[in-house]
Amino acid sequence: MKARFQPSFHFVAALAAGLLLTPSRAAAKTFTVVFDNFSFTPKTVTIQAGDTVLWNNGGGSHTVTGDGADKFCGTGIISTSCSKTFTTPGTFPYHCAFHAGFGMVGKVIVTPASNPPPLVSITNPTNNTTLSHSGSVTIEATATSAGTIASVEFFDGDSLIGTDASFPYSVELVLNAGTHLLTAKATDTDGGTGTSPAVTVIVQAAIADPIPARITQGDITIELQTIADGLVSPLGTAAPDDGSGTLLVYDQVGLVHVIQNGTLPNTPMLDVRSRLVTLNPGYDERGLLGLATHPNFAAHPFIYTYTSEPNGPSADFIIPVSGGTTNNHQSVIAEWRIDPAHPNQVDPTSRRELLRLDKPQFNHNGGTLRFGTDGFLYFTVGDGGAADDQGPGHSLGGNGQDLGKILGKIGRIDVDARTSSNGQYGVPSDNPFVDQSNAVKEIYAYGLRNPFSFSFDRLTGDLWLADVGQNDIEEVDQITKGGNFGWPVKEGTFFFDPNGDGNGFVTLAPVGEVPPNLVDPIAEFDHDEGVAIIGGYVYRGPALANLSGKYVTGSWGEFQAPEGRLFYRIGAELKEFRLGEDNRKLGLWLKGFGQDAAGELYVCGSTNLGPTGSSGKLLKVVSVTPPTELKVAAIADGNSIRLNITGGIPPYLVQGRPELDGGPWIDLVTTNGNSVPIPIVGSTLFLQVEDQTTKIVTLYHATLDGASERPNPVVTSASGSALFAIQGLQATYLVSYQNLKATAIASHLHGYAGPEGAAGILFNLVPAGEFGVSGILSGVHTLTTEELAGIVAGQTYVNVHSQQPPGHSGGEIRGQLIP
Repeated sequence: MKARFQPSFHFVAALAAGLLLTPSRAAAKTFTVVFDNFSFTPKTVTIQAGDTVLWNNGGGSHTVTGDGADKFCGTGIISTSCSKTFTTPGTFPYHCAFHAGFGMVGKVIVTPASNPPPLVSITNPTNNTTLSHSGSVTIEATATSAGTIASVEFFDGDSLIGTDASFPYSVELVLNAGTHLLTAKATDTDGGTGTSPAVTVIVQAAIADPIPARITQGDITIELQTIADGLVSPLGTAAPDDGSGTLLVYDQVGLVHVIQNGTLPNTPMLDVRSRLVTLNPGYDERGLLGLATHPNFAAHPFIYTYTSEPNGPSADFIIPVSGGTTNNHQSVIAEWRIDPAHPNQVDPTSRRELLRLDKPQFNHNGGTLRFGTDGFLYFTVGDGGAADDQGPGHSLGGNGQDLGKILGKIGRIDVDARTSSNGQYGVPSDNPFVDQSNAVKEIYAYGLRNPFSFSFDRLTGDLWLADVGQNDIEEVDQITKGGNFGWPVKEGTFFFDPNGDGNGFVTLAPVGEVPPNLVDPIAEFDHDEGVAIIGGYVYRGPALANLSGKYVTGSWGEFQAPEGRLFYRIGAELKEFRLGEDNRKLGLWLKGFGQDAAGELYVCGSTNLGPTGSSGKLLKVVSVTPPTELKVAAIADGNSIRLNITGGIPPYLVQGRPELDGGPWIDLVTTNGNSVPIPIVGSTLFLQVEDQTTKIVTLYHATLDGASERPNPVVTSASGSALFAIQGLQATYLVSYQNLKATAIASHLHGYAGPEGAAGILFNLVPAGEFGVSGILSGVHTLTTEELAGIVAGQTYVNVHSQQPPGHSGGEIRGQLIP
């Protein structure tokens, strides 16, 4: 299909040629440079003294800052355009103050203006022409000189289109969808050159608003409880399956922290900062990007890390790059063993490198590590970086579609085998391309751009992945073995046009051959909602019944501000959570999600864009307590228990009895106040509080001592008490202990067993401060219906464990919660 312009342009060109045969001097000119996609286009511009350079912002937050004393347009963000006239010959380098480290630099070469250059201009098409579709276009120009024109070269951006040495000067080319900056460069027989003003031609095909419908708020309200703060840039968690309740949180800067019994020790479990590339504190996509624990952690106490490291040994997955450049870094998966003498520390000498792969650019790294229900380790790798799956290190047609490269893929390996080519892992025999000679055997699925985060549904085993999009679409994929998820042929459910040197965009029509059986996402949103999706988990925890079975994800935010958002999926639709009773904003850059051994979810975020500062937080997703709900907290106060009552409608009635089923409740006190002391009589006392809406809170009290330990009683002078306030499925607990033989190391509610039996851990009891030989444990736990039934049936007990020796790691004091 041809897209020619009117023949009258030939007449205009000839007339102009007659008027411009003998230029007497060089007229000052304006040269246009467009900046976007971390680059200036053209990167180098040669002008004459007196000429002007105009910089136009094609997208993003950038500066145009001279390297020397002359700062060109200054150090502030250029929202639309800026210009500078150069009067002195020389070479003047400049850069973007934010992204110079990513290669966003340019240069203006100013030559003396003593000899008038040729005059050249594009006469067809005219500036700001808009075409309705792509097709063949004839570009025509006129050129004059004091001497003789030797040739006219035509350019689309920096790319040479063709050359014509005779008048009328013209070339023909196919303009694909996007914005094209056309220029002509004339050279005369004296060696003088002149470049025409740029002509902008827009070929329509991009969709202005791919998904007009906005994500609306749903009817699920959550609250976020701070579990750890003072982090830098937390990205996610890993939970060992050893029943310890330990949660590991990994920080992009290279630290793995242990959270046990609700506390964060000062010393990290692992510090790999010295192994990493130097991170850009302003913004970086490299670092410690993934962490996983062995699926049989009790027998095999190994953790696995995914790190961005300087180029070192030859990679197991080599990525050739062209143009004299080198790979930006290498991504490395390694195994580490827990120090047997220090269970919260990794033995730094135990590192075993599983694999190493080349990464052409700093971005699009993927990096998540997860073990599947099959026991194999899954990992993600981005398409190599840069933009549009193009550039050095990228295959023609994109790395995402190239089965000969690991880039843009999900990999799957067996960490317990040693049959790979490097002898450090195994390749599962049922990997989908294991028998394909030209394919990487480790590939599990492909056609991905930046699969930054994924997870397995702990109930079904389904693999859910969030793939960060280019300029338009963020998507949620349900991954299938051997599936092709489209990138860069598609972005979301739309077709994708990489658009050469311009910005890629989505379109309704394919721009090339479409592979068969592409898998579309199950949910997607466009950049009206945020510029990067952060994948989470299908919620399977016991605490939030209305969230059960729903996939939780979110939007990272915007480069300009910490505007992360939290979503959940219903069918193909995403809904936004209501956050807190005040329905507030998250106020963080959303950097990841986590999941503990019980299936509860966590949010990782920071108020800093890059890996710097100490504003990083790990937040637990919890239920919201309605403001009118009756709540009771109990505090030990000498020989009394002080009840602090909030919510509900006063006056409050406090009742008690010595046994759960021991006769009628006895009225103890009626009060309009919020703090009531209740004397402790006997070893066990059950209390309940009613308000005018009869919202009942039942309290259980028990005594802890060494003689109650089973199977072997403990001789100790230590003692303690436990008080649980139960309302519905919410348990508020207060446990005190005194005079242990050694510092406490843990405390749990165990079940299900009577006073003479022993049982496993139901959940951790968290210290109010640090563990000691004496101390207080307090917190709130959402019970499962099974846990509540066990408490009511008298089949649960509190156990406090101390450091052995001289303490008792199996438990020094114990008390049955219900006699």
